[in-house]
Amino acid sequence: MSDLDSEQNEITADAADTADTEEKAVSGQIPPLSQSEKEHLTYLRILGEYNEAKDKRANYRRYGTAFIIIFGIVVLTLIFSLDAKIEFLILWIVVILASVTAIINADFRYQTFKEYLGIEDEEDKRRRKENEDDEIVDIADLYEKEKDKEDKD
Repeated sequence: MSDLDSEQNEITADAADTADTEEKAVSGQIPPLSQSEKEHLTYLRILGEYNEAKDKRANYRRYGTAFIIIFGIVVLTLIFSLDAKIEFLILWIVVILASVTAIINADFRYQTFKEYLGIEDEEDKRRRKENEDDEIVDIADLYEKEKDKEDKD
């Protein structure tokens, strides 16, 4: 309980500091933030959330997939060794769905923040390069087809 009380005291102190700052801003002691300063602070906040989402996404992809595979092996072992087959099968399905949901949610948050910030990561660069290579091949194929048509005529 003491940890919970100390956390509540910290939250209350932070709220009091925020209220004091707002009162000083309203009373004119602290000049209000300009629009560009507000935008910069918002950008920094979203950038921090983007970095957190990026780290979480990497961890979920790395450890989430391993967890699903290892948990599947454990549950299959239990299913074939114990009598409660249906319960373990239901548990396995629920855990897989929960894990996949967490992975998809982390990926969605990462993609959303990436779109907000207009950031291009290595995966996007690789996809763009592959698409450019495909377009070059398509143009070369069209050129060859037109040349073949001219040769036939």
